Amino acid sequence: MSVYIVTAPSVGMAKIGFAHQVYRRFYALKTGSPVPLILAAIIPSDAGNERHLQKRFEDQWSHGEWFRITPEILELCATFGVEKQNLRAPNKRPRFRTIMAGVSA
Repeated sequence: MSVYIVTAPSVGMAKIGFAHQVYRRFYALKTGSPVPLILAAIIPSDAGNERHLQKRFEDQWSHGEWFRITPEILELCATFGVEKQNLRAPNKRPRFRTIMAGVSA
């Protein structure tokens, strides 16, 4: 279970969501999106932290779980960034890295 951040840089938006299978969720979002998406961060956590982050960025809320990208969101993405080479097909066990230094829930 993880909180994830998916960005749509071409429109300056970021989705903060929660999923049991982040890579499957990302590929589903990517398939239905009219703009390119990037899986920018995975934060091992629970749904409570998803709500915490959404509340933290409520001033940047656009619609649904989508927010305007801010420097603080980009900092989260840098801290919990996903290496591009680790994006695999969703039917394979994904390998990813998260950086835990300086994290507060």
